[in-house]
Amino acid sequence: MTFSAGLRDDEKLVIESVAKEFTGTWKLGENPPDAYLTFNANTIAVEITTLTQHVTDDRCTRPRASDDAPIYPLVDGLNAKLHDLIPDGYSIGLVLSTPILKPRKTTSDLAKYLCNRLSDIPSFERDTEIAIHGNAVKISLHSHEEIRRRKVWAVAANRHSNANIQLNAIQILEDRILVKAKKCAALVGRQSLWLALFNDYWLADSGTYEQALSCISPVHPFDKILLIRGNGAVCRLFER
Repeated sequence: MTFSAGLRDDEKLVIESVAKEFTGTWKLGENPPDAYLTFNANTIAVEITTLTQHVTDDRCTRPRASDDAPIYPLVDGLNAKLHDLIPDGYSIGLVLSTPILKPRKTTSDLAKYLCNRLSDIPSFERDTEIAIHGNAVKISLHSHEEIRRRKVWAVAANRHSNANIQLNAIQILEDRILVKAKKCAALVGRQSLWLALFNDYWLADSGTYEQALSCISPVHPFDKILLIRGNGAVCRLFER
């Protein structure tokens, strides 16, 4: 029997939270399942997945995270270039449209723009909206009592995202249940099988997902479907 090399940090948080909720212990699975939970002399196969928002354009439907991820190296680059120019006690907040167009040129030209603005801090205190290489950028300067190591931070505003939280939750939940049901088909009948969902779409809470589940009827083999939040809280969305 070959076991998976390990779990990602978010997957480990999920199985540890589930084990705590049911006062049990866990070990790695063969992928599938991702892990086994043991409690009250029962061993449960637990498949783990992440609920993350999807976006759709004329190319495809894909996880929003794939569009938003490039902002992190962009912000790291800006921190490296601007850190010593930003006075202690200040930070620059950015709202960036994603996906980022021409990321290298955008990083370089945005750094130049911010350098010019930093030469006159009083004028920088007004919020600004600009466009660089087709990217919409909102810029604001924030003051803090403490000195921060990271002086540039950003949030993503995906241009293809749907603002309907309930519809997003329905699409995300149905996709994850159906994909994992297919992946775990060979496990059916061997032992009890649970699906543990890590909620990375923070706009939707357990009530939103409960409502979403009531709107769909996916065929699946799971005896329990659990929702796990970033703080480790566990909610039971479905039980046979």
